[in-house]
Amino acid sequence: MPLPSYLHFVKRYSCAILLVAFAGICRAQVDQSTSARIVDRDMKRIFDSLKATNQKLPTEKVHLHTDKAFYNIGDTIWFKAYVVNNVTGKGTNMSNRLYVTMQDDSLNVIDRISVRLVNGIGWAQFPIRKIQYLEGNFTLWANTTWMQNFQSYYSRRFYFGQAMTDAWLVTSDTKIDSVNGKSRISVSLALNRTDKLLSPVTLKDVEVRIYDRDRYLFKKKMRTGVDGSLKFTEDLKDRVDGKRVRAQITSLDPIDTNKILKVPLTIDRSNKIDLQFLPEGGKLVAGLKSTVGFKAIGEDGRGTNVAGDVFDSKGKKVASFKALHKGMGAFEFTPQPGSDSLNRAIQSWVNKRPTETYTARITEPQGVTEEYQLPKVEPFGTVIHLENVENANHVKITLAGLNSVPLDSGITMVATAGGALRYAQKVMIDTKELIVEKKAFPTGPVRFTLFKGITPLNERVVFIDHHDQLQMKITPHKPSYGKRDSVSLSIEVKDKNGNPVAGRFSLSVTDDRQTKVDTLGDLDATTSLLLTGNLTISKIKDFKKMYLKDFEEYFVKGEIESPGYYIHRTDKKAWEALDNLMLTQAWADHPWTKVFGSEKKIWFKPQNTQSITGTVLNMSGKPIPNANVWIYSKKPALDGKEVTDKNGVFAFRSLLAIDSGSFFFQAVNANLKPLALSEVDIDRAHFMLQLPFFNYPILPWYVNTDSTLIDQAKRLTAWANAAYPKGVGTLLKEVKIKQTKIIRGSYNEIGPGKADYIFDENDIKRSGLTNLYEFLSRNIPGLRFMHGYNSRDEPIIIVKYNGLQISPKLDFDQMVINDFKNPWGYFRRSVDAVEELSKFNLSDIRGIELAVSDKYTHFKGPMMAITSYSGVGGKTQYANASFQFYRPVPITPPKLFYTPKYAIKSKLTFPDYRPTVHWEPNIVTDKNGKATVTFYTSDSDGGLSINLQGMSADGRTGSLLYKLPAKSK
Repeated sequence: MPLPSYLHFVKRYSCAILLVAFAGICRAQVDQSTSARIVDRDMKRIFDSLKATNQKLPTEKVHLHTDKAFYNIGDTIWFKAYVVNNVTGKGTNMSNRLYVTMQDDSLNVIDRISVRLVNGIGWAQFPIRKIQYLEGNFTLWANTTWMQNFQSYYSRRFYFGQAMTDAWLVTSDTKIDSVNGKSRISVSLALNRTDKLLSPVTLKDVEVRIYDRDRYLFKKKMRTGVDGSLKFTEDLKDRVDGKRVRAQITSLDPIDTNKILKVPLTIDRSNKIDLQFLPEGGKLVAGLKSTVGFKAIGEDGRGTNVAGDVFDSKGKKVASFKALHKGMGAFEFTPQPGSDSLNRAIQSWVNKRPTETYTARITEPQGVTEEYQLPKVEPFGTVIHLENVENANHVKITLAGLNSVPLDSGITMVATAGGALRYAQKVMIDTKELIVEKKAFPTGPVRFTLFKGITPLNERVVFIDHHDQLQMKITPHKPSYGKRDSVSLSIEVKDKNGNPVAGRFSLSVTDDRQTKVDTLGDLDATTSLLLTGNLTISKIKDFKKMYLKDFEEYFVKGEIESPGYYIHRTDKKAWEALDNLMLTQAWADHPWTKVFGSEKKIWFKPQNTQSITGTVLNMSGKPIPNANVWIYSKKPALDGKEVTDKNGVFAFRSLLAIDSGSFFFQAVNANLKPLALSEVDIDRAHFMLQLPFFNYPILPWYVNTDSTLIDQAKRLTAWANAAYPKGVGTLLKEVKIKQTKIIRGSYNEIGPGKADYIFDENDIKRSGLTNLYEFLSRNIPGLRFMHGYNSRDEPIIIVKYNGLQISPKLDFDQMVINDFKNPWGYFRRSVDAVEELSKFNLSDIRGIELAVSDKYTHFKGPMMAITSYSGVGGKTQYANASFQFYRPVPITPPKLFYTPKYAIKSKLTFPDYRPTVHWEPNIVTDKNGKATVTFYTSDSDGGLSINLQGMSADGRTGSLLYKLPAKSK
C-alpha cells in the first residue's frame, strides 16, 4: 500500500526535521551570560549611533501661525514662524533664516521670501499680489536650508480666488459612469448672485468647457434656467480618471465683461476606493495573532468609511472590519500556514514562502466589486502588539514568535522620540510582554522598534499625551463690545500645574461673518508641532532619474484630514482613532539605514550668517588660486576684497542682509583692474523641488460655499458701493488709457510697441528687482518656465503662457541654457530654466515685450522680445564673465499691521468690514505669565474670534480660541 503524499514528504525531509529539533534543544542551552553580552554590545551600538546621528544631524520643524484660514488674490498673509529643534522642542539656534515659498500645482515657484529668525522666532507678511497670481490652487512651503537635507518642511494648501463684488456662487454635483467602456459625465450646476441678495442667475447665456486636468474634453453653449441651473450629460470619447475634472463657465452676456468661473468637479465613485492593509509591526506571521490596520481612500482623495470581510484562499471568512474614522480602523485575526497540514507546512519552511493568502471584500458601501489583497503571510517571524490606553501611565507591549529568531545576535526593544533614544530594553526569547512607563517620553509620536542586533524586526508608532500643553486665559477689560469699540485683553499663560509661563505668542482677531474659525485646531501650533510636523508618506522610486540627480532618495510629505480632531479630542472614539492613525500613517524619523550605514552627505548647510562663496575660474574652467575678488554694494554700503584659496574658492562672511539691490563681484588684479580671461562662479542658493503631496484640489470660495463666505462677499459689495458709489461691482479705480510704450532699439519682430505686455526701463527700475526671472514671474501672472531644444539641439529657455509655448529672445539670440544639468523628468525641466533666467541682471535690460493675443500673433505667432542695452545677444554677453551680480533671497522686514484708531476722529467714512481686525505677532508674557493686547473692533455685528498661539522657552506649545463678547442688538 503506497504511503500518503505527506509521509513521502516527511521521509524525504526527515534530516531537516531532526536538525530543526536539535537546534531547538541547543537554543535552550545557550549560555545566558553570552547572550547578555551580545545584547549589551548591540544596545551600545544603537545608543552610540543614534547619539552621533543627532549630534551631526539635528533636525528642525516649523509651524506658521497665519492671521486667517483662507485668502483671495490681493490679500496679504500675515504670519509668525516658530522653528524648533525636533529633539528638545525648543526654538532652534542652528538656523537664523526661514524661507517661505508659494508654489502652484504645476510646481512653479510664484514667490519666495526669507524671514530673520531669533531663537527660532520670526514674523513677516507674504503679499498675494494681483500682478503675480492667477486664480487656482497653491501650496505655501516653509523651511530652513538645513531642513532640506531631510525633506522636512511646513506646508499648507490654499485656493486663491478673485474677490469680486458681483461674484456668482456655484453649487455642483457631478457623476461619471462607465457606459460601453467609455465615460459618461453628468453635471448639475446652480448659479446664484452675491450682489443681488443671492438671487439665481436666471436665463443667462454661458459657455461651459470641461477639462480633465489640462486636457480639453468638450464645450457647450447653454442658458441657465429660471432657478440658475445648468444640467447636461455627455458621453466622452476617452475614459477619464475623475480626479482632476473641472468646468470653466464663461458668461456670453457683454454686460458681464467676460466673467469666468473655474469649478473643480468633485467626483467620488464607490468602485474607485483604494484600500490598504498594514499589519501592526510590519508583517503577518503564520500562526501568530496580529492586529491589522487599514485605510480606505475615496476617488476624491479623502478618507472614506468602509466595512467588509476578509477571506482565505478557500473562500472562508476569517475576519470582518469596519472603519472608525476617516476610512481608518483595525481588526484582529490569526493567519494560518495553510490547509495541507504537515506537507505544506514543511514545504513552506523549506522554500521560505507563505502558504496562505487573504483577500478583502467591501460590503459597505454597496456596489464595490474589487477584491483587495492583504500582505503576504510569512511562515516564521515576530509579531508585536502595543496597548496604549489613554489614561494609563504605561504602554504594554506583547511579543510573539521570538523563538524563531536565531541567537547569533541579541534582541532589543528600543523607543525613540524626535530621533532621540528614550528607552532600551534587553529581550529574552521567552519574553511575552514588556511594560514601558510613559514618563520616559515627551508628548508626541514615539517609535518602538524590535531589533535583532542592529536589524529592525518590527516597528510601531504610538502617541503619548501627558496633557502638558500650556493653559491660556484671555480676560477682556469690560463685559461686551460694540462697533468701533476700544478693546483691551489681559492674557495669562500657565503650565498644567498652574505655574506662570514666560513665552512668545501671536494673536489674530477675525470677523466671524467673513472668516471660518479653526474650531478643530487643525492649524494651531500644538497640532502642527506635535502631529503634522512629524508626518511623512513614502519614498519616491527612481528619484534620481525623475527629479534631482544629486539625491539618492526623496520622501513626499502627506496630509492628515482634520488633524486637530486627534489632538484636541472631544469624543470618546478620538483616542482610538488617533491610535489607528499611528498604525496606518508613516512618521518622519532618522531611517535606521542612515543611522547604522554610511555617513549621510550634507547638501545644505545651516544658515546662521549671511555668507556668499564662489570660485574664480580661467577660460579652461580650472580654478585660479590667489586671485583677488572684489565685492561691492550700494545698499547696504559695502566695498571689500577677498583672496581665493588654492582651489580658487573665495568666501565673504557675516555680510549685512540685503532687502533690495544686489551684490557685485569681480575678479581683479593687484591694481583692482578686471582680471583678464577669468570667470566668477557664485555658489547661488539652491532650493529643493517641493513635490506635490495632495490627493485632492482645494475648492474655490464660491463653490459649494457656506454662510461665512457668502457674508464676506456681501460685505465686500457694501464696502465697494460705499467707497466707489459710481462704480458698483468693481473695486478698481478708473483706468486711464496711456500712450503705447516704445522700447528704444527694440528687437520685437512684430514691431516696436506691438505687444500685450510692455515693460520699459522705468518699469524695470521701479520694480526694485535684480534678475530677469524675478521680474517676469512677478509681473506676468501665469507665466511658466521650462527648457526645450533648438534646431541645433541646444537646450534653450521656453516660457509658457495660457498653453502657448514661446522661445524668448535676448536681442537677436535664443536664450541658451549654458549650465544645463539634468534633462530628466518634467519637474526638473523648470529648474534649469529658472536658474539661467536668474543669472540675467535687470540692470542690463532696456525693455521686455510679450505678445500673446490674436491681435499681434496672427502672422508670426506668440513672441517674447528682451532688449538689452548692449544689443549683443545672450551668448556673447553672459558667457565667461569676470563679474557677477548676485542677490540672495531678500529678508522681508516685518511691517506693522494697520488698524484704525477710532478714539481719534476717523477719516474712514465707509463701512469697516475687514476680515482680519487685528494681528499681533510679538506678544511676550512676563515672569508672571501675563501680557496685554489692545485694538479696536470693526463694524461687524457677527462677533469676533481671537486665536492665540505660541510656545514657552522650554518648547511647550499652547493654543486658544476665544469669542469676544458683543453687545446685544
